Amino acid sequence: MTKPVRSHNRKGLAIQAVLFVLMSTAGLYGFIHSGFFALTHIEVVGAEQLKPNEVRKLAALPIGSNLWRIDEIQVIKNVKAHPKISLVQVARQLPGTLVISIRERKASCLIPTDRGFVEVDSTGVALRILDQISGSRLPIITGITVKQHPLPGERVVAANLEIGLRMVGYLPQTLIQSIAELDVSNEESIILFTTGGIRVKMGASQLLPEKYQALKDVLSFKDQAGSGRAIDYIDLTFPERPAVKYAK
Repeated sequence: MTKPVRSHNRKGLAIQAVLFVLMSTAGLYGFIHSGFFALTHIEVVGAEQLKPNEVRKLAALPIGSNLWRIDEIQVIKNVKAHPKISLVQVARQLPGTLVISIRERKASCLIPTDRGFVEVDSTGVALRILDQISGSRLPIITGITVKQHPLPGERVVAANLEIGLRMVGYLPQTLIQSIAELDVSNEESIILFTTGGIRVKMGASQLLPEKYQALKDVLSFKDQAGSGRAIDYIDLTFPERPAVKYAK
């Protein structure tokens, strides 16, 4: 006959199991917080305008910090404080690397104010305040009144600004450096000026891909023709029937 397991034996096994779990947990905790996981390198991904060291300084993480005790939310907040950074992601790469991936804001156009020119991205966030714009090849949006003195990182507020940003956003790369100014004071009769001084009547901000393609065709034809005749204006209100008025 099998003897019954005594109660004190069962209690002893339970105590041993608890001690084993506690010792394992303590060992794992000690290992995680050991020097094995000390931060040795911060890798920066996506930096084009900014230098990787600039991003590392923004993160404010001393080398040697425990990788598991790093506050990711605080790191993201620190890095995203830079006006040229729109998105930040943080990931651990064991045993001692922290990867910071960023998405930078890119300058889209310039907006004149009474304190100079504001360089903004495609969403209207101010990136820089410029005293002069000599050498800049970004188009200028005119015909708007900025309602504040924007600081880098702030969104610019102005009537019809969204229309101007939309106009710039649809500009193809092959054409953008040929555009000097977009006057959006009248949203139904937007005027565009080329770097060559040609006035282009765009009408409303509709059918923009078709209108820009028609503008490319007209400018290309002008260059190929080489007639030397100056253009007074180009009317692209109806892109399927572009009109060209030559100067007298």
